[in-house]
Amino acid sequence: MMTCEQFIDHLLDFDEGDLPSETDRLCREHSALCKQCADYLDSYQKTVAVGKAAFKSDSHGSEPAADTVDNQRPSAMESYELPEELVQSILTAAGAVR
Repeated sequence: MMTCEQFIDHLLDFDEGDLPSETDRLCREHSALCKQCADYLDSYQKTVAVGKAAFKSDSHGSEPAADTVDNQRPSAMESYELPEELVQSILTAAGAVR
C-alpha cells in the first residue's frame, strides 16, 4: 500500500515511466483508488503539457523568451480547467485559505 505522500514523492518519475516495476505498480494502484491523487496527477500532466506548448517553436522557428509566457495566446490555457476541489486543497495547503 502506498500513501499519498509517497505517491507525490514519486510523481515525476511515475509520469515519466522511470520507476522500478513494483513502485510503478503501487503508484498505479494508488492513483486508481485515490481520487485526490488521480486529480493531482491529471493537473500535473496538464500543467506540463501547457508549459511545453508555451515554449514550442512558433511558425518562424524561434522560441518565445521566458519573460513572455504571461503573454502567450489565451487558447493554450482555455481548454484546461482544474477541479475546484483541487484548487481549494492547494490554496489551503499553501496557507492562502483558512
